[in-house]
Amino acid sequence: MTSKFWVKLVQCFNHCLFQVIDLGLAVEIPAGASSVQVENVQGTEPFLAPECFTSQVVVKENKSLFLTTLTQAVDVWALGVLLLHLIPLTGDIPSPTLPINFILTRVAWNLDTIPGLSELLSSCLKMNPDERPQAKHLIKTRW
Repeated sequence: MTSKFWVKLVQCFNHCLFQVIDLGLAVEIPAGASSVQVENVQGTEPFLAPECFTSQVVVKENKSLFLTTLTQAVDVWALGVLLLHLIPLTGDIPSPTLPINFILTRVAWNLDTIPGLSELLSSCLKMNPDERPQAKHLIKTRW
């Protein structure tokens, strides 16, 4: 299984920073809205949040549509999966839908090496999107 994401290298004050700029799913949420409904979810499967695979039938103009509701929580999930790809693990990258305690046992070094990593992964990979932190709160963490 291969994962595709685009990374941009940015020069900033004598430091090189990497910015993830595309995980393969781009949907604009209108200003003032907290979610958007889409008919076809497309993206890099390992990075898609669980809610991307659920839909509800909506009848519009006598036509049945299968719509999926997406929020910014899908981006937070994708960040957690991206971190799983960046940290050294023993063996293959575990599915993010596995229990977080199992995933954390696969980290190749002591989690205390990077304080806050297990809490960050645990919060980003919550199955319930309402339990994931908002991106604006993640920006304020030391990560």
